[in-house]
Parts: sequence; structure tokens; C-alpha cells
Amino acid sequence: MRLLPLLLIILLVLVPEASTACLALQRPVEGPVLAGFAPLGRYAGHWGIDIGTPTGTVVRAPGPGRISFSGSVAGTNAVTVDHGGGLLTTVSSVAEHIARRGESVTGRLPLALSGEHDGRAAVHVSVRVDGRYVDPALVLGCIDRPPADALALVPVP
Repeated sequence: MRLLPLLLIILLVLVPEASTACLALQRPVEGPVLAGFAPLGRYAGHWGIDIGTPTGTVVRAPGPGRISFSGSVAGTNAVTVDHGGGLLTTVSSVAEHIARRGESVTGRLPLALSGEHDGRAAVHVSVRVDGRYVDPALVLGCIDRPPADALALVPVP
């Protein structure tokens, strides 16, 4: 297991001053969080967040990396950025892909155009660290709540 991403997330939780960087990743789109991270519950949980944004909005890379996937999974279009060190971000429910698998991502490169998720103009955003889903609020600009509120959701090795 790569410890660096996990240690960075723990640092964000334990040191409030570090939370402003949130691993230097940003939201792929601006808008309200319509559904939060809820790993337990019906249908095995909600392993990301849904961000409301008008259909056709440019979805940007949350940070630098390489496109490891750009395609369709079970009829849902998605783009995944591998940021290195076991950290992956995926944006799904996109209407149109712009970035292609294998491309390097620098800055806030456009990845796709937003579509609809669960019947609403929104995208679904998930974050994985070493194959485990974590609350995107911990790494994407500390979305809508301080990281300490998510302490129980940090994966335990």
C-alpha cells in the first residue's frame, strides 16, 4: 500500500491549517453538492458526491495526472485521472468526452462536458486512494464541510 496519499488525508484531518490545500485538487465543476458521500446504506452506499451543474458545463481535471480511463461503464460515461501515488479521481455522468485515455493532464485541462446524473443536471465525483473510496470533501477543496467532520470516513488499513 502506498502510504503517502493516506498520510496526506490524515494530515488534512488532524491539522486544520492543511485543509485549505486539500491535496491541491479542485472541484471538476462548480455547483452545489446535491448528494454527499455515504458509503453505507441502500445499494451498498454512495461512494462519491453529486455536484449540480448545468448540462454541457466543461468538466475540468481536479489536478495534474494522466487519463487512465475515458469511456462508458454500464452505460454511464466517465473519465478517471490517475494523479499518481495511488490517488484517482473519477467524474461520471458526463455527456461528451474531451480527454482521451493516456493523455497527460496539466493544470485544469477540460476532460468532458457534464450530463445528467439520477435525472438531474449533475456529475458524480469519486476519489480513490490505493483502491479505497474516500470522501471527496477530504481532497477536493474540502467541499462544504471541514475535514474533521469526515474523520470516521478515512479508510483504516
